[in-house]
Amino acid sequence: MSNKSSDFAVVMPIHNESELLKLSLPSVYRLDPAETILIFDNCTDDSQEVAVEIAKKMNFFEKTVFKPVSAEEGAEFSFRPTFLRRMGYLMAKSKKILKTDADLVLDPKIKDYIPLLGKNNVGIITFEYLDYPISYRHMLKRLLEKLRFPLPQSESWLGGNILFSLEDWKDAFSKRQKDQNKKIDLANVKRGEDTLFHKLLISEKGRKSVIVLTKTLHLRPVESSKRHYVRGQISWNVANRSFVLILVQAVIFNRFNMIKGYLDAKKGVDRTHLMKK
Repeated sequence: MSNKSSDFAVVMPIHNESELLKLSLPSVYRLDPAETILIFDNCTDDSQEVAVEIAKKMNFFEKTVFKPVSAEEGAEFSFRPTFLRRMGYLMAKSKKILKTDADLVLDPKIKDYIPLLGKNNVGIITFEYLDYPISYRHMLKRLLEKLRFPLPQSESWLGGNILFSLEDWKDAFSKRQKDQNKKIDLANVKRGEDTLFHKLLISEKGRKSVIVLTKTLHLRPVESSKRHYVRGQISWNVANRSFVLILVQAVIFNRFNMIKGYLDAKKGVDRTHLMKK
């Protein structure tokens, strides 16, 4: 793999992440992006000041966009992270976008894979991460991946930070896409916008999806009944996965509430608002 990087932008939404930024933002700058777009979502702490200080210290201030966003902006979006990422993508001038989050400390080897995007019809690259503290689910998934065990699709891609073409993204969401006789666009997708984009990219454009196992650290892993329920909802509403796949995934990774979310979504029911985090 070539060490030569290429023109790309990093987009990171931020909400009161001053402490985590001290770890995650330097790892972004070590990739040497052409531009870094930081979206500060109604921050009430010193996240922006911390980010500015880091950017200056690492000589990336001129290549960084610091965008504060008020709570009133994006009210029409049913899932706020979708709005924030979309804002960042549309601000980018680079042709390639690396999506990441403030709780991810990126592996430097990600830089080596930037030139792979667009070659041999590769349309999206997922950089898998490691949960920290380590969870048994994540270690089990890594072990199965190493053994080339065929994992359920939702466990084998879209691991938190992905690389994609801005042109492909704009094309996928420039007009409403029909799926199961329903019109879907970014504004009304509650969750799973990455899943939807991946699906459109593979099915509509025939692009290839690549997964890279990295040493990126996820510093805020969350496993809860609500998150599992939401996974099940996405599996029916967006990804249209079969019940057999969901059942297998729920059993292997001990996420049985996925089954409830899947069956509720199939009935047109969403109980997410009734569940605790």
